[in-house]
Amino acid sequence: MNIVFHAHHAELSDAVQRRAASSLRKLAERLRRAMDATVRVAADGPLFRVEVTLRTPRREPLVAVGTARQPEVALGGALERLRAHVAHERASRARRISQLRRASEAVHGGAAQPGQALLAGRRAGAEEQLEA
Repeated sequence: MNIVFHAHHAELSDAVQRRAASSLRKLAERLRRAMDATVRVAADGPLFRVEVTLRTPRREPLVAVGTARQPEVALGGALERLRAHVAHERASRARRISQLRRASEAVHGGAAQPGQALLAGRRAGAEEQLEA
């Protein structure tokens, strides 16, 4: 995964960059197929604003923002919000899969796989034809 850092009127220390990269890689492992991430740091007077964007294919980018008087604290807030986004995405995906499985079982008569119900129906139809 490619991570890009942008600093506007602010400087990021190597330690902060390493922390951000480490955290983003961990989040990318939890969220399948992450393509790239962008970390933007901007100083506006006494406050630092950190925006973290994580992009994945076929989804809207996940964006989290943190604001604080120190860039390390602002980064921590943004990463915490991004963790919440990733947890929500994973839970949503699990709910969708569960709903699809229940719908599939309802349509296919409780078979473990849709193909099994189709084969069972064909076998029953073939047996009826043989008896007739």
